[in-house]
Order: sequence, then structure tokens, then C-alpha cells
Amino acid sequence: MCRRNSVDLAATNASIKAKGLGGSLLKERGSLYWRIRITVAFGESKTRKFHLRLNAQEEVLGLAETRIEELAGLLAALYFGRCCKPQAALNPFLERRMDERH
Repeated sequence: MCRRNSVDLAATNASIKAKGLGGSLLKERGSLYWRIRITVAFGESKTRKFHLRLNAQEEVLGLAETRIEELAGLLAALYFGRCCKPQAALNPFLERRMDERH
């Protein structure tokens, strides 16, 4: 079995967890995805995969983590904090977005 194209996601997943973000980074068909369980309408919980539009390479794991942070902020705002970040962790993200608008 050739492991030349293998990407170690364990450190990045540990970092995502340490930041209080839910879900995990996964590799599928040569691309990176963020898999997260989201509570939607009426309290129903579903697992979703978000394609990060990145090839599964060691060099882009930092960028993948940044994209996950931004997606988590957007999802938390969309679902009013019921997703993966507490409201206190969401505030810097929202403040930055408000500054960009003005």
C-alpha cells in the first residue's frame, strides 16, 4: 500500500478541537472537507460535509483550519449559536465583519 500521498490530519483536528470548534477535517477523493453535526429546525441534528475547495496536501492544512474557523462563525451566526461555537467566541468574528461593512 502506497502512503506517499497520505496527509496527517490528526494535529489539525486536535487544533480545531482545542479552539472549541466542532467537527473534524477529513480527506475524501483528494480534497479536504469539514464534517460537522448541526442542529437545524425543530431541534433536528444532521451531519453535514463542507468542501473546503482545497487539495489534500500538508501545505494547505493551515489554510483549511482558517476556512473552518470562518465557516464555524458563519454557521453560528446563521443558526444563532446552535452550531459549534459559543456566542462569546463568535463576537470577534462578527465585529470584524461589521467593521468591513462600514
